[in-house]
Amino acid sequence: MTLLSHLGHPIARHPFDVLRRPPRAAGAPPPVVRESQDTREQPIIDGRVLAVQRLGAVSVGLVLLVFGLLGATGGVGFLATHGERHLGMSSNGLLSVLSLVVAVVLLGAAFRGPGRRRP
Repeated sequence: MTLLSHLGHPIARHPFDVLRRPPRAAGAPPPVVRESQDTREQPIIDGRVLAVQRLGAVSVGLVLLVFGLLGATGGVGFLATHGERHLGMSSNGLLSVLSLVVAVVLLGAAFRGPGRRRP
């Protein structure tokens, strides 16, 4: 017995069968299609949610920025398999560059993201 058969779904013969829509029952009305949907509608999100997300992005971005700068100034090779430990993590040149790129993306998204009041 599978989870799907337990829930009353027919057993799938192919793994992707579970993704297909079940056939409509005979005599069932056709599905309702909305003709005029306004795509400009945006969900209302509480400002506190955006503040928490922004705070998380800034804090993780700053940790990655410090880790990347410490790793980049450590003098370890770009693809070294061993390196100095910074903030409890081992680093090499590639990881330092990747950390700096992700830190810049996170900090840029936090300062540019939605919910900020712009003049």
